[in-house]
Amino acid sequence: MIVTTTVSVEGRRITEYKGIVFGEVISGVNFVRDVAASFSNFFGGRSGSYEEELV
Repeated sequence: MIVTTTVSVEGRRITEYKGIVFGEVISGVNFVRDVAASFSNFFGGRSGSYEEELV
């Protein structure tokens, strides 16, 4: 199986389209938020400070 974001692959026939896929990245919010988020990631749970940045 080949997964691609292009409309065609040379020499291959496309058999199925899956639809739109997206992702969000937070980079360099600030040191305090990064440390707090790393604790949330380690112990489990969601990082409220990062969620606020995505809104």
